[in-house]
Amino acid sequence: MKSFKTIRDMAAGMVIGTLVFGGAAYAADAIKLDAFYGVKLMQNGVDKTPAENKPFIANGSTYVPLRAVGELLGVPVSWDGENSAVVIGEKVDGVLIQAPTRISSVDDDGNIRPASDSASIETNAEAQINGKIYSTQGFSLESDQYAFINATLLGFDLNNQYKTLSFSIGMDDSYAALRTITITDQDGNVLKELVLGKGTLLEGIKVDVSGVTELKVNVDGNGSNSTIHFISPILSK
Repeated sequence: MKSFKTIRDMAAGMVIGTLVFGGAAYAADAIKLDAFYGVKLMQNGVDKTPAENKPFIANGSTYVPLRAVGELLGVPVSWDGENSAVVIGEKVDGVLIQAPTRISSVDDDGNIRPASDSASIETNAEAQINGKIYSTQGFSLESDQYAFINATLLGFDLNNQYKTLSFSIGMDDSYAALRTITITDQDGNVLKELVLGKGTLLEGIKVDVSGVTELKVNVDGNGSNSTIHFISPILSK
């Protein structure tokens, strides 16, 4: 039988809107809800409903404890108190890249020229990808592949200090362009190649940057304007 409780009836004055992670709680903005209990958490026909922090229904939505679901699916869930964020999956520690060391353009003849007229960088820009709005950490590249400009080149000084670059990447919905992202080291060895179109989002990308002193990211393709979001690019040692 389903049970019904209001906030006033909940033991210890529990407020729905508090985020609970196995005993650790973070108090978000307090709201009052009518909560219906009796919801089961089933996996492969087996009742896996946790003894505490049970699932419930409120305002037409079913709420389940995220950590319990993560454990059932084999996906770690943790709370990042410093950034007030729920981390689903692997937590990547390291140095966040907020802008490239250098930015330039490549013309039809392969000459490197200043990118002031054809490309720009914005830090921590909001992204609209495939109809969804993302608040991102990292940087965005807005580029214009016009006339004699074939590509935009980003340079990052790593000085052989890191082993892995982890990031997600997406193209904004604003322009119908196609871009090829080629990541190379200082000697031109290709470490990763990605293709992006309008509304594309690629997550959880990892690049081995062991021994790399300078990382280069070449962005080329057809269509004039594009905005590419480099989301949470983190260098790990």
